This record gives sequence, structure tokens and C-alpha cells, in this order.
Amino acid sequence: MLHEAELAWNAFQALASTSEVADFHFVTQWSTKAEPRYMMLRGSDGYTPNLDLETQRDPEVLFANKIDGEPLDPSHCYPVRLVVPARYG
Repeated sequence: MLHEAELAWNAFQALASTSEVADFHFVTQWSTKAEPRYMMLRGSDGYTPNLDLETQRDPEVLFANKIDGEPLDPSHCYPVRLVVPARYG
């Protein structure tokens, strides 16, 4: 891991936001190379998805905190959910 970053909830909510409608499917992959090519996210529930840095830079990648204009609930990964239309949501 190159470095770890953590955002307070109010700092996350202060970031610019947008809306997106997209279909997605689940695909993932692992790397054993030493140079950083992937990021790993860690949810408060222990879920740890990985995402290659090239895909992470796609403008359709979102950290969503609402669905249909309403805050996420626990069944939808409250308080924030990673949405990667080309991979998983």
C-alpha cells in the first residue's frame, strides 16, 4: 500500500457531487505486482473491494451517498457506496 487516506463524513459530504444512471455488473481482479496499480477500499462493515487505478480515474466512477435523491439506507451500504458502472456498484 502506498498510503492510506481517511475522510471525515462532513469532509466527504463537502466534495462536489453529481447524479448518474447506469447499469453495471460485477467483475474483479487481483495483482501481485509491486508497483501500485490498484486501490483497496475498506468499508466500516469490513467489506474491502479492490479497484485498478486506471478504472478509478473513469469519470463515471462515483462515491454515492444517495439513491433516487434520498440518503442511502443500511441495505444499500449507508452512508456511502462505491459505484463503478463498468465493474460493480
